Amino acid sequence: MRRTTEPDRRTRREAYPVEFRMRPAGIETALEVPVVPPLLYGRNEPNRPSRTAS
Repeated sequence: MRRTTEPDRRTRREAYPVEFRMRPAGIETALEVPVVPPLLYGRNEPNRPSRTAS
């Protein structure tokens, strides 16, 4: 859920500053793209993988 206090530049794509927008070509030619870390499961997550060694 978004907060209603967020400015348009954060909630509406067309209001985001042009100089900061990413395009597919820019991503493909980027020198470095940050790695997305693995998903961390919460304590009460029902589908959490088992941590027992096999």
